[in-house]
Amino acid sequence: MHAASRRACLVALVAATLGVHGEPVEAGGATPPPLVIVAAPEPRLPDNFNPFAVTSSLYATGAPFYIYEPLVQYNELQDGQYYPWLAKSWAFSSSGDTVTFELRSGARWDDGSPFSAADVAYTFNLLKQYPDLASPLPIVSAVATTRLTFTLTLSRPAYSYLYYIAKVPIVKVGFAAHHDPLTYVDRAPDGTGPYVLAKASDATSSRVVLSARRSYWQGEPPVPKLVFPAYPDQAAVEKAFASGKVDWASFYPGNSQPGGRSARGTGYWFPPVNVVAFELNLAKHPEDQLGFREAVSDALDRTRLSTSATAGMEPPATSLSGLVLPRDASYLTAKDTRDVAAHADPARSAALMRALGYKRGARGYWTNQAGEIPVLGIQDPAGTLLGSLAGSVAAQLRAAGFPAKANLVSLGRWQSDLATGSFDSSLVAGARGPSPFYEFRGWLDASLVSHGLARGGDYEHLDASTDPSLAALASRELAAYQASPPGTAGEDSSLAALGNLVATYLPVVPLLYGVAWGEHSTARWAGWPTGSGPYEPPDPEGPYAEYTVLQLSPSSS
Repeated sequence: MHAASRRACLVALVAATLGVHGEPVEAGGATPPPLVIVAAPEPRLPDNFNPFAVTSSLYATGAPFYIYEPLVQYNELQDGQYYPWLAKSWAFSSSGDTVTFELRSGARWDDGSPFSAADVAYTFNLLKQYPDLASPLPIVSAVATTRLTFTLTLSRPAYSYLYYIAKVPIVKVGFAAHHDPLTYVDRAPDGTGPYVLAKASDATSSRVVLSARRSYWQGEPPVPKLVFPAYPDQAAVEKAFASGKVDWASFYPGNSQPGGRSARGTGYWFPPVNVVAFELNLAKHPEDQLGFREAVSDALDRTRLSTSATAGMEPPATSLSGLVLPRDASYLTAKDTRDVAAHADPARSAALMRALGYKRGARGYWTNQAGEIPVLGIQDPAGTLLGSLAGSVAAQLRAAGFPAKANLVSLGRWQSDLATGSFDSSLVAGARGPSPFYEFRGWLDASLVSHGLARGGDYEHLDASTDPSLAALASRELAAYQASPPGTAGEDSSLAALGNLVATYLPVVPLLYGVAWGEHSTARWAGWPTGSGPYEPPDPEGPYAEYTVLQLSPSSS
């Protein structure tokens, strides 16, 4: 299907049913069971519902996003699919740099006060005022033009920023007043969402319970309670899920379940959502040489990597373009259709290294003209799929003459080293989003590197100091996409050009298609997203997990 034809937004609006106050539902008769959710293992849960506190373990569970809602919901599996939410409609100005949102009249905060454009303006002005919130939005102004009309003006065309707007949780006027919203501790959350913290004792270090709101603007939620338990590690989550103690989770199941197959009331669906790429630091030598990156790419057997590191659940990349196939096939140029083999090409890899002046030494490793053996470190977080993949990549490269070594470090150290460029290479999962643009931006946007620090992408450090001509070309194509209204040929041609740029110059080396790990139980709840009904990704990630919960119904079995 052509990309433009897939961009029609789902605009079915839900009638609002409002009460006086956001009290939890007290169901009459038989009460449906709670829904137990584990988005990520966390050994302890703080009582901080601040939706901007990205380092909080409660944030990692997704719990704040059932309380604080966005203007728009989105589906990362469908190109350009957005769902009206607190905003019932939106429109871009003729120049594209301003977007005006018409808001719903029936939504209320948990304390009973009406939701309004003033709250939205307050939220986006927080993003503008506090750069540490790391919003990608280049906000010029955020204004409530009427009680239910909000106007956001950016310094660039706003079309591609709708996704980032949709990820912003709206807070009430006065939230975190006189505090830094990044570090503010929110123990008494007051949101517009379908769930509330009914009492302080529902938030403990071992378990957080949210209760449904009777007065939610879409009516009574189907699930009466959401439970977020603490687990020390992935093994504990897997055990709890297998024993029926968890209804919805996200974890790599190893060899226990093939993707998509269900057994004993459990469902597994792992759709590709991004690219796991080998990012070589372009600020270092020989990683800065295109021929070297091509030789590394040809030395790797992607099929074996998929099998050894992910039991085949993350498929091998079938194109160097960085497009997720077959989802993004409409953007693929004929040149890039079959530009990577399923298996390694050691002969071509060796020829490329010889063309760079390298020779195989007595130990079997490539040596440069000075007789030196450049060691390639592969830095990734220990105890993760990326860490496992790093070991497999290093082994294959050593067999091809590259003295590679997997350096496994803590998650915090890895993130810090990516930001500062203190690494030779790393396996990194690309950015997700309802268009390939967001992954391309995460790889190619030189503005993500400031004062030597990469923030949120461009970890390979593609910029004017490493490859000025390539950085300029990438910037032009990214800007061309951003200037194109949704659904136009300009978007399609820019995405094709960006894919061709990645395939031709390999600023990153695509290896596998990363998936959304989604495990759910149908024992108590039905209506989950599946391959035949992909209304959302299958993992319980905020903010879109709220949409999934509102589609569920009690199982008939």
